[in-house]
Amino acid sequence: MKNEINLLPKKSKEELQIESRAYTLDIIAAVIIVLVEIATVVVIGASKNINMQKQNAYKTYQTDTQNIGKFKNTISTINNINQRYNDIQLIQSSFPNPIDVLQKFEALAPSNIVFSDFSYNYLGNITFTAQSNEVLNVADLIQVFTSANPKDKYFTNTQIQSVGITYNPDGTKNVNFSLSTQYNK
Repeated sequence: MKNEINLLPKKSKEELQIESRAYTLDIIAAVIIVLVEIATVVVIGASKNINMQKQNAYKTYQTDTQNIGKFKNTISTINNINQRYNDIQLIQSSFPNPIDVLQKFEALAPSNIVFSDFSYNYLGNITFTAQSNEVLNVADLIQVFTSANPKDKYFTNTQIQSVGITYNPDGTKNVNFSLSTQYNK
């Protein structure tokens, strides 16, 4: 039975090797194409991710810019408060506390003089109404405020504006007087 018919063409060994190489090259080309497609998908995905991050960063920037815009008035108010605070500190340094002035005044005055109707302005002008039981106390007060002792020279231009003496039925007297002076720090 050698008379068999072979419907397949006979190929030489060389032809089979060439075809085998061609198939190998086709497979390698297909793998390369698949790898290129995968790389393209990865690059496109990464690009989309970068674009999304850029968009998110831009949205955050816009939100922050809008929030800063909302706080402009607050910042302006804070600056205004700071300026006023500095102004108040300047005023306080040039305008002493009236209670401190009154305490200094009373510390220098004789103890038997009672003060009332204290008036003090930002220029340092002070006006008092005072009462004592002796006219000499008024003289002592003037002497204290006009003394040449520079350590106690807080008050200058001290003047008695009026003096009134009232005699009581029990024989005592009240001396009422108004005094004005200038406080110097």
